[in-house]
Amino acid sequence: GAPYLTDLLASDLVVRISAETFRGSAGGSFKLAHLAASACAAYPPLVPVLAGHVYGQCPSAVPALPTAQENDNDEEWMASLGMARTGKDRDGDFESFERFLDRTEAIVGCVACAMCTRRSNLFGGRDGAALWLTRFLKA
Repeated sequence: GAPYLTDLLASDLVVRISAETFRGSAGGSFKLAHLAASACAAYPPLVPVLAGHVYGQCPSAVPALPTAQENDNDEEWMASLGMARTGKDRDGDFESFERFLDRTEAIVGCVACAMCTRRSNLFGGRDGAALWLTRFLKA
């Protein structure tokens, strides 16, 4: 029922933002961000599910950046940053760094747009945006 459809909607939004054909700087972010913010305002249980999917694809987009652990190897660190693996079962090599940056740019851009929309309760709305910006400035 509702939990499945909520997860499906959140997953589809993140998949669309993560697609190689989606370019956040071309204006698509504003439209999709408004849709996401409006859907979250109309159905608040979507907020944590969407946040989870965004964090799964791009931890940098959520106001809590992962930190390296002393015993982490390179692969664990890349996975904690949100670098995707290639292959059918997602067990191949990591995506190229260029692809990772393109995907991260699109997701971060869309999240920033969503936080700026008038109706946004996504990621804490404007207060969340201030926390997010503070984290980047301190990094």
